[in-house]
Amino acid sequence: MTAIHELFHVLGFSPSAYELFLDENGNRHRNPTGEYVSASGARGTAITTPKVLAYAKQFYGCSSWDGIPLENDGGDGSLGAHLERSMFFNESMTSSDIKNAVVSGFTWKIMEDSGWYGEVDPNLYEPFNAGKGKGCDFKKACFSSNNDDYYCKQGTT
Repeated sequence: MTAIHELFHVLGFSPSAYELFLDENGNRHRNPTGEYVSASGARGTAITTPKVLAYAKQFYGCSSWDGIPLENDGGDGSLGAHLERSMFFNESMTSSDIKNAVVSGFTWKIMEDSGWYGEVDPNLYEPFNAGKGKGCDFKKACFSSNNDDYYCKQGTT
């Protein structure tokens, strides 16, 4: 899985590439990222491109979902270059090797939003259920503001 993870970085899952993402008209996205502030006050970067946001709204069941949190801890190799571990658990694009990692629809939608690739067949999305259907409160419960163990409040996963 490490090779697949690194390949996604080469293909565009990288802070230096986000500003080069293209919209549906072939123009650069105006704001592919934004600031994320969790309920606990943790700050970080979030992907705010349209396809991944639409996917998140449907996935979580939250029409006001406004960004996909990127890793807010670590050095240059982790910070902003991975999905936030405390929300995306075993997703392959979190910042460290993990058992049973999957390439979810979130990673595929970010790649689609780059504007460099076509639409990905949803049959390629590997099963990922962390927070699925849990509504808007899921991000409040699961976005950590520190380097402690990854967690979600009881009853949200």
